[in-house]
Amino acid sequence: MNEVAEPTTPPQDEQKVVAKDLFKEILEQQEAVEVRERASQDETVVVEEKKQKKSSGKRRYISITDRTNSTLMLLVLRRLKTAEEHSFQPDVKENICEAVVLLKRIIEENKDMFPGVIKGKE
Repeated sequence: MNEVAEPTTPPQDEQKVVAKDLFKEILEQQEAVEVRERASQDETVVVEEKKQKKSSGKRRYISITDRTNSTLMLLVLRRLKTAEEHSFQPDVKENICEAVVLLKRIIEENKDMFPGVIKGKE
């Protein structure tokens, strides 16, 4: 009864598999896949950046009349702002605010006529 059970070893095949080597191989395969994924992501980012540079690199010609229109519109908006700040009559303030809203709508619809008046999130 005092017999000690000896551990049994699996049958010996021609190929021995070492866990350490197996894990190294799996890690190398995973790293290769991750490198390929990063490379493809980097390529898409580079392509998108090139597209943005091309589109933003083009300079649009602004004619003298367009610059004049945009300057005049800025002056009108500034004058309306100061008039609204200095007015004490509620109906006048309301009419000024409505005029500003209408002018901004006109500017948004005709961005080519009034370049740079309203700076958008582009």
